Parts: sequence; structure tokens; C-alpha cells
Amino acid sequence: MYLPWLSTIASILSMLPDRAAAESNLTVQEAAELALVYAYPLLAYKKTYLALSPRLPINNIGHARQLKMPADQSVVKPNVDTLYSTVMFDVSRQDLIVGIPNIPESQYALFSFHDLYGNNFAVVGKEDYGSTKRVRLSHTLANNTAVGASRYSAAPSETRLWSPTTVGHVLVRWLVDGDNLDSIHALQNATSSTTIPRPLESGERTLTSASTINWSASAPTKAEEALQLLCQLDEGDTPGKLANGLTVQETLAIAGFSDNATNSGVDMDAANRAATASATKAGEDALQNVNHGWSVLRPDIAGNFGEDYSLRMQIAFTGYLMLTSPSAVYPSWSDGTPSRPLEGQALHIGPDESYIYTFSRRPPLQGLGFWSLTAYNSEGFLIENPRKIYKIGDRSDIAFPSGKPVYGPDASAEDDGPFQILVQPADVAPPTNWMQNWLPGPSGGGSLSVLLRWYDAAQQLLDGKYEYPRVTKQGAIRAE
Repeated sequence: MYLPWLSTIASILSMLPDRAAAESNLTVQEAAELALVYAYPLLAYKKTYLALSPRLPINNIGHARQLKMPADQSVVKPNVDTLYSTVMFDVSRQDLIVGIPNIPESQYALFSFHDLYGNNFAVVGKEDYGSTKRVRLSHTLANNTAVGASRYSAAPSETRLWSPTTVGHVLVRWLVDGDNLDSIHALQNATSSTTIPRPLESGERTLTSASTINWSASAPTKAEEALQLLCQLDEGDTPGKLANGLTVQETLAIAGFSDNATNSGVDMDAANRAATASATKAGEDALQNVNHGWSVLRPDIAGNFGEDYSLRMQIAFTGYLMLTSPSAVYPSWSDGTPSRPLEGQALHIGPDESYIYTFSRRPPLQGLGFWSLTAYNSEGFLIENPRKIYKIGDRSDIAFPSGKPVYGPDASAEDDGPFQILVQPADVAPPTNWMQNWLPGPSGGGSLSVLLRWYDAAQQLLDGKYEYPRVTKQGAIRAE
């Protein structure tokens, strides 16, 4: 396959093939496959960049003021627990300053920092608010004398963080609990994003920003599109090593993707199949079973993937900008039939069928942690229903079989034990004693997915010592 666009890579690559090839046993085809696995998450960044950049300039902060509703189809499988504040950062030539307001002790808020490829390289949470009033973010390569930012020490009440790429995202999650929207809006308004220039001394080099490349360019296939983006990046946005300790640029050069040269010997279809298979297997291998058909991503690699580029690619497909564990855990359930790794089982209910999730007891959480079970239709959007109930969790008015509340001011810590959540069509109302625990599915039945999310999960949720919900399918429970 002839790939004329690959001539866009920087001219420095023309100096690399001889040395790289001599030090590596990689074939041209293998190098292309490795580069593709590395490159694929760039498509996820591109999608978010193109969606946000028209209304959110780089290094500015934007806020979501309302939770998603069924009519909002801009985000697939949206979180309806939290409001978000977002910064698309660029620290190639300046430092980003994120100002943190005075956050009440009762308000869950988490500041997460993600690189270009989706790695969650840092979080700032409740335990940091007492000593941190602002976060100063620089590029990792600025943490040495070659670039110069190491001349600056952290200011009082300042946390210093280092991004492995010039661009990425800062996400702030604000937990919505009852009628606290006005309070969250005030906190959002008090959260700031500014920049400080990073002056260079004589002879020091600058970093080329990934925000300067052509993110809107297209290619005949997604694989070619991903590689086209990778070929435009330099070392400030391609951290880590690939096979045999080679850099990304050296691997691209072995594959023949160098300046003013293409390599018709690369079978891109085969490379794409190999990359996809590698990512799928990595997703399967990274899951650890807990119990009752549930599995979780291994806590040591969830959200920050290091040099496991195959897993990083798989997560870019299914959960780009994933948080590290235990800040967030996304369990997936399967009944043993084939399902996509990390996404769990696709469900289907007939017009007179239901699923019941039987919890052994309240899920154990840390501090201000929370959990939810959210239902989505076959397209991944919230399910329209007259009750406007889109998720059930620890802030819901759910009850034990005895009728006593599971959560809320009248709940007793001593009263713990099994409780159930009913998922059945929105047009099939259950008896009164089930109404509080009813999560509506699609009217008339149909395909759906139900996602369980833990935030600030206790260790028992990670190691399987907590008995996860039993999921059973049965006839609908109808009101008489």
C-alpha cells in the first residue's frame, strides 16, 4: 500500500534508520504494528479536541453546568453523578496554573490530570485541599537544565506536577448530591486556569507543541489517520520506549515512515489486524475476576498504563481519560458468553422481562466516595422514562426488602444487608414496594447496557472480598 502522507515526518528521522535497524531485530512490518498500537489513542484525543476547541481555547477552563439528559447525545454512556470542569492544556512553552477554591469538606471534588494518550498521571483530591491552593503544571522535559523550568521552586500552597506530553486534559469532577447545583456552580466559577511563561536561557531549546499539528486532517483509514498524527509529533509528545528500547521516532524509521520516503512494503491491513488483536488480548489479560461474573481492571495499571501500549490502545477505544484506581473503578459483568473486554455484557430484555441486581450489602467506600448503576439504550444514551430516573446509587431513595432506607438521614449503619435493584421496561410499572429500587429500561424492551461505577472504592471492592451483585434475568415484576 502506497502511503504518500508519511513524508510529513520530521527530517531528523532520515538520520535514524541505520542505527535503529542495526540495534533491532524488528522487521519493517513489526515496526509498523508497534507504531500503530502506540498511535491509536491519538484518535481519541483528536475527537475530544475537535469537539471542544471551537468553544474552549487552549489553557482556558470550561464548565458543564447541568447533568446529561436523554436528549443530549453528544457523549456516549455519560456519567450522571458529576458535573465537569475541563481544561485542554498546552505546557510546551508555558506552565499551567490551576487555582483551587475553598472546597467544603462535604463536597466531593477531584482534579485529574491526563496526558495526550489518556494516562491519568496525577490526581489532586480532598486530602490535598488543605495544603494546595493551586497546581502548577509543567512538561516533564522542563524538569531538567535543558529546558530551564527547574530554576523555579514551588510557591507556598502550590503543588508542582509534570506532564509527559505537551498537551492533555485537566478534568474536575464535582459530585451532584440533591440540590447542590448552585453551590457547585459557585465552586466552578472560583476555579481558575492561567499560564505563566517559561523563559529560556541562551542556548536552551523549546518544545514543539502538539497543538500546532493538523488535528483535522483525514486519511483513508483510521489506522493511517493515527499514524499520520504520530508522524507529526516529536519527543516532547512521544514518551517511553518500544521494542528493544527504541524510541517512537526510531521505530517509525525502521517501518520506513521517514521524511520524504514511504514504504510500500508495509501491509497496513495486516498491521491494523495485528494491532487490534494485541489491544483486545491486553484488555482481556488486564481483567481480574472478583466474583459473580464481575471483573475489574487490575488496580496497578488502571488509568495509567506505563509502557503497556496495547492496553492503552484498548482503553482509548472503551474509556479514554479513565481515572486511576481507587479514584474510580469500573466493574464489568458477563454471564460467560462472549463480550468485549472492559465493556461487559450487552443485555436485552423483552417487553415482559427484567433483570435484578442483588447486592449483598452496601458497597464499602472511602471518605466521600460514591457509587451508581446507570442504564443506557442500545446507542449508549440515557433511557427516556416518565420518572426521569437514569441511575440508582448511594444518593438514591432505595430501600431494603424490609422497607427501611439503605441510604439517607434515616438510614442506620447497623441495618445492613442484601438489597435489590430492578431493571425492567419503563412502560412496565412494578408494585409500590419496588418503585424506589426501579431503574427503568427501554420501553417495550430492547437492548441496553447497565454500568456500575465505584468512586473512592475501598480495598474490598478491588480484591473481591466484597460480594458483588448477583445478576439474574426473569419475568417483569408488575403492579397488580
